[in-house]
Parts: sequence; C-alpha cells; structure tokens
Amino acid sequence: MALSESSIRLLRSAKDSILTAEEIFELHKERTGIVAYHISQYVEKSIESKLIELDIAYPRTHNILTLLELLPNKAISKRYVWHADTLTSFSHAPCYDDMLPTVQSVREVLAYAKYIVDEASKIE
Repeated sequence: MALSESSIRLLRSAKDSILTAEEIFELHKERTGIVAYHISQYVEKSIESKLIELDIAYPRTHNILTLLELLPNKAISKRYVWHADTLTSFSHAPCYDDMLPTVQSVREVLAYAKYIVDEASKIE
C-alpha cells in the first residue's frame, strides 16, 4: 500500500523530531524540556502517520495513549501505558519549569519511544 502525502509528511516530521531530540541530548543533556518535547512529537506524529495509513480517524490530541488505543494491536497500548502517559506529559515539558524531566527519565523514555514507534510501524 502506498503511503499518502499526509502520512509521508508526518513521518518526515517525526524523523526530524527524533533527530533533533538526539542531537540536543547529545550536546546539552541539561536541556531536558526541549528534548522531551521532541521525543513526544516523534511518537505522536509516527502514530498519527500509521493511523492515516490504516485509514483510522483520530482526534486532534497530544494524548499518546489515546492515539495508541486506536491502533488495531491493543497490546502496544497496554504494554506502554506508563510510557505513553509520560510521553504525553513531555509534550508540555518546555512550558513549565516544575515539569522538567530528569536526564535519566529522558534517557529511558527515549528508548521506549523508539520501541513504541517500531512496534506500531509493523502493524498492517
């Protein structure tokens, strides 16, 4: 199945988000807020792209668990509930100083973000 232009644009943007997160994290570990934001954007855009590819309507939301629950493979949303909630909170991290994640939590969620996107990308 050929990907739609919308899906391709979201995937490109998702890739830019993860590359940006990794580059900033490599150079400035203390910039956890902006790194966290880009990680959440990576997952959100990747899942939205997959939903478009599967012709599944989705709401305009930053709630990653809501998006994951729309995928046909419910095991992904069940397995990653905690991480999806953390990723959703990361979408607001740069806005509030009291919500800045630790370097360790960014490192952990970065790995889980990649697992989530990889598993979702395999859904047909």
